[in-house]
Amino acid sequence: MDKTTSICPFCSLGCGLNLLVSDGVVTGIEYLGEHPNEGALCSRGNTCYEVAQHPDRIPNPLIKEGEGFRDATWDEALKLIASKLSEIKSKYGAKSIGVIASAKTSNEDCYVLQKFARKVLETPNIDNPARVTQAPTLKVLVESLGYPWATCLLEDLEKADYILMVGANPIETQPVLARRILRARDEGAVVVVVDPRRSKSTWKSDLHLQVKPGFDLELVMSMLNVVLQSKLEKEDARRTPGFEEVAKLAENYTPEGVEELTGVSAKLVREAAYRLALSKRPFILFSHGLTQQRRGADALRALLALAVAVGVFSSGGLIPLTDQNNMQGSCDMGCLADYGAGYTSVEKGLTLAEIIEAAARGELKALIVVGFNPAASLPDTKLVEEALSKLELLVVVDIFPSETTKLAHVVLPACSWAEYEGTYTNIEGRVQKTGKAIDPFNDAKPVWTIFSELATIMGASGFNYSSWIDVFNE
Repeated sequence: MDKTTSICPFCSLGCGLNLLVSDGVVTGIEYLGEHPNEGALCSRGNTCYEVAQHPDRIPNPLIKEGEGFRDATWDEALKLIASKLSEIKSKYGAKSIGVIASAKTSNEDCYVLQKFARKVLETPNIDNPARVTQAPTLKVLVESLGYPWATCLLEDLEKADYILMVGANPIETQPVLARRILRARDEGAVVVVVDPRRSKSTWKSDLHLQVKPGFDLELVMSMLNVVLQSKLEKEDARRTPGFEEVAKLAENYTPEGVEELTGVSAKLVREAAYRLALSKRPFILFSHGLTQQRRGADALRALLALAVAVGVFSSGGLIPLTDQNNMQGSCDMGCLADYGAGYTSVEKGLTLAEIIEAAARGELKALIVVGFNPAASLPDTKLVEEALSKLELLVVVDIFPSETTKLAHVVLPACSWAEYEGTYTNIEGRVQKTGKAIDPFNDAKPVWTIFSELATIMGASGFNYSSWIDVFNE
């Protein structure tokens, strides 16, 4: 039996494991005790290998014919796509084309895809599903820190003496990380959860600030008010750019003054704020419950100001909890409407929502979707389906059929993570390599290979990669 070191393809923690292979088939997993996840896996990680060899996967390229699809060769499918893209670009302009990248494919896949969009198609309209759940994170953290990932290692959580979780429920969504939170609590750390709901995370907390939905901004600002009015902020806090402006605003957010809005008693807010300000190793975690609010960006700015005030960046850590396994890497590689690879400045393109809206208006004529199912994952599915149906060309690259592949003109089969080598980046910025455990399913190919070949067919140079390592080195 062979072993291949890999990474779980589900959440953003990047837990390591060995895939056990016998006669070309993955038969199970082996725990890696030396990996940062200490060999621990959740139920999804324990069964992750089943995805790679599921019989319902897309076996080969498909081209729409009438009301259904017919099998096609790679050569035929790619030449058709190249021809249609060139025609649409010539007729309507490069900005009539959009690309939606995946938050689940490898860094190399994401890098080549954004390079293809910007260099070959010459369109700025590329984005990824991080925009749906983490738009404030991308905007506020990149502006404030220069990058949108954790400021500490996940293992550092065990050193915490105070953990504030805002809009996050890691005991259910990231149980491997929750082990570290519970260890810290066993050693005396105070765990405070801000969430409108009761959850497994609130059950394990010391304080539950059950805020009314949508009023996290007022609650966080009231905690900052307590810290500042008590003169408990760190000495260097007021030297941080932008802090004074937020501190001035916080003067108007006393716990008593916002109690009716937040639904949280002033006494409880003061207790949580005092204990946070007096802690030595404070950590703050946040997730979709905060970032998907209407005022999510403002709430996150307030949370960063609170973090600065109590010394999170100097003695603890800030951890944004994202969901998909390479959401971090997809953003790092430049699959964003407002940033290029490494968060460099580029011409701003359409965001994911704007891409759909432009298609609905008939302004976007062609769309490439990789490893994402907008017809089922985005709000207002009727609008999304109508928008996708108006396109002159919809190309979908995925491993399984979906609501979106049904609307496509061309469907291309991608490899699963177990079928090719590459790297993935978890929420702490840890870049990890996965090995090739099994051969690709039928005619499936890695995403980076698909778009390198398509670029070559369209006459572009700079895509002659012989392996994933060439892309990685670039």
